Amino acid sequence: MFILKPIKQNIEMKTNASPKSKKVKFETYQVADLSTKYITKEDGLLIGEKDAPGHVGSVDPAVPGEGSPGDFFAVQSDDEVFRKQMADLKKFGFSEHFLHIFETLHAQGIPYVRFDGDGGEADGLPFFDW
Repeated sequence: MFILKPIKQNIEMKTNASPKSKKVKFETYQVADLSTKYITKEDGLLIGEKDAPGHVGSVDPAVPGEGSPGDFFAVQSDDEVFRKQMADLKKFGFSEHFLHIFETLHAQGIPYVRFDGDGGEADGLPFFDW
């Protein structure tokens, strides 16, 4: 697993924003990047469903019609809300293996995960050949 990091660029602002806004510092969050080889084929079909519990969005494909280069999910941090998310994921049809990934992310305090065919590695997780 690796963390997506922003690319720092020196870009001249083209908008006429207030001088204070040129010194904006955004809060950032960790995103686990995980290859879809670590989820079942059935889970792979479910991650693109927009109404899947915790589904935040999909990155537009580089080539239209070629599928998404990533589906983002939020992992709830509050324990009670997380338990509900887990029940909802199970009810939606996600496997026990998928739920285990979410439990691990929650335990590590990682609030977001991106599932992608070219995503990152995760030592200790089994992988599926589909």
